[in-house]
Amino acid sequence: ILTAAFHFNILPKFLNTFHEECEKLVQRLNKDVEQGKTTSLQQLAARFTLNTICEAAMGVKLDSHTMADEYRAKIKVLVEYLVQRVMNPWLYENFVYKVLGLEARMNKVLKPIHAFTDGIIKQRRKLFHATVKNLEDFSEENIYFNT
Repeated sequence: ILTAAFHFNILPKFLNTFHEECEKLVQRLNKDVEQGKTTSLQQLAARFTLNTICEAAMGVKLDSHTMADEYRAKIKVLVEYLVQRVMNPWLYENFVYKVLGLEARMNKVLKPIHAFTDGIIKQRRKLFHATVKNLEDFSEENIYFNT
């Protein structure tokens, strides 16, 4: 199923992204070592993984975005809610999940996450349509006959 939607041949396009994020991770670890800080690898791995996913999937450098910290915090809370639901079989039933108010809590967290991704999708659509329009303008010219 995954092979139809994802092919490993697209990975080389994202090598620069992977490399940049790995460099940032190593720099952060070196900084923490120099300062004698203990570091939570889970938090660092989550941060840099999310950065990589956002840039590869949405074309957005999360570190340069103003809402990045809020987005990361909401994603963390969302993951906690999902783990809670997975680890408690009685929460599998939507009715129970809803009656206990957990669905409302999750939806409250999801709202800003969706707003962030919807904003990025709108930006990407504008860029796409502008690019397509430029290509259409170019294709109407006949470069061989100057018409």
